[in-house]
Amino acid sequence: MVIDLTTLIDLIIGHYGAEGETYADREALANLDKVEEILENILSQLLTNAEGCDSFRKSTAEIGEKSYEIIKDVQTAIKQWEEE
Repeated sequence: MVIDLTTLIDLIIGHYGAEGETYADREALANLDKVEEILENILSQLLTNAEGCDSFRKSTAEIGEKSYEIIKDVQTAIKQWEEE
């Protein structure tokens, strides 16, 4: 059995979407704390990586550039969501 990364993360975090049912929504709200922790950790690492965009080390620069692209993509998605 092969589990993709997104499914694995969802299994670890648990349900975190609103359903309009008190018990399920309380559980989802608690699980959002896990989401917040994971997102903050990932964002922090991406920002640290992005600082290496101009590194003379090729691999560090590649990781920095890819991290910067991811940050910009997330930023664009948030801006689009805000405009809707």
